[in-house]
Amino acid sequence: MGDSYILKISSLSHTFSLIESGVDFSFKYNLIENDQLTNILKVLKVGDTFFCEIGDYIKSYFSIKNIDDKDVILNKIIEVAKGYKIEDINIVKKLEEALIYKIDDNLKAEILKSMSPNTKEEKPYIPLDYTPCKDKIKSYNRIIFGAPGTGKSFQLKDESTKDSPFANIERVTFHPDYSYGQFVGSYKPVSDDDGRIRYEYVPGPFMRTLVAALESGKNGDAAKKYLLIVEEINRAKVAAVFGDMFQLLDRTDAGDSVYEIQASEDVRRYLARELGGTKDNYASIKLPNNMYIWATMNSADQGVFPMDTAFKRRWEFTYLSINANEKKIAIEDLPIINGDAKIIKWNILRKSINNMLLKECKVNEDKLLGPFFISGEVFKNATSNTDAFFEAFNSKVLMYLFEDAGKMHQKKLFAGIDQNELTFSKVCEDFKTRGTEIFGNSFQLVKE
Repeated sequence: MGDSYILKISSLSHTFSLIESGVDFSFKYNLIENDQLTNILKVLKVGDTFFCEIGDYIKSYFSIKNIDDKDVILNKIIEVAKGYKIEDINIVKKLEEALIYKIDDNLKAEILKSMSPNTKEEKPYIPLDYTPCKDKIKSYNRIIFGAPGTGKSFQLKDESTKDSPFANIERVTFHPDYSYGQFVGSYKPVSDDDGRIRYEYVPGPFMRTLVAALESGKNGDAAKKYLLIVEEINRAKVAAVFGDMFQLLDRTDAGDSVYEIQASEDVRRYLARELGGTKDNYASIKLPNNMYIWATMNSADQGVFPMDTAFKRRWEFTYLSINANEKKIAIEDLPIINGDAKIIKWNILRKSINNMLLKECKVNEDKLLGPFFISGEVFKNATSNTDAFFEAFNSKVLMYLFEDAGKMHQKKLFAGIDQNELTFSKVCEDFKTRGTEIFGNSFQLVKE
């Protein structure tokens, strides 16, 4: 057993507070010649322990694992938010002078006792049940795909909330810069109540949902189901975002993962902290059958990333046809001129434009307009506030037709506009005054 000390290291205490850890976490601190902290640490030897004091409070406790002329290996044992208040004025004065104060076993025990109530009490380990549920809600891994505005998100919301089949639903939207650390989890800087910064494992939506499902699975038949919804799943590099969790997507008939994976050190620590036991209880992990992952995908979006076959085969794909949810859309009359008529129903206009895109422009179905392409809220008062309506319609529908779906076929799609003046601003201007005439003579309204 070594000696015990209190070190007054002021702001340098943050050096020892960067990593949240247990007894088995060590890190190296480089010794710098003539440095204040170096001179203090050189007093210590292997086996010694010390408390860090700042502002008359002790909040962390370390041991010396190894030390030489160049560096010292430190082992963090305890770090708490509030800490132990040094009341002895003599200790305070000596720390002001020498920055280090040797203490006896009685004071050491007193400090440790005051700090221990602030440490998180270890939960007992209960073996995990990966198949607690006997019934199944559709597919465990599921992707709904279709043209823009077909109501993919609407359908997932409707199915996931009807009759409340899930105890909790977490939703995340992928984007090109989305990463494994954001989705699964990673070490990140966090601030405690005193404003001190430390690093700890912060779970992402995947790990949060997994832990909630595993915790609930301990209740056996009473276990609840949890859903993770991934919007726009192909707008990120899914192989990189899922990482090693990709292997867990293979499910058995019972719904748990076919293959388990070896959990990383940080994941094992996090699972032990949340679910109980020690990190050794979580050497490997699987997905339980009370965790569902549903997603939406639109292959027509620009800037999306392709999915490889290995990833695709682990999902059940559901295709939403272009008119699948048209009766669920609330938009009816729009103040758009068509010959003598000055009102057109949204679904009639949409289908008429789609017919032109298919027949005249030969575009793929995934570029067509779905019934939810525009929001009912945006056009709720379309006939009474025409200026606001046309501003919204121009920025949503006409821009999509001009810059995306019909970009390579602008002359055919907007045949009713002088080709020498064919600009987006001209399209918007003419549409407000001439309506469907901008699409030319080949444009015809479909029947209801």
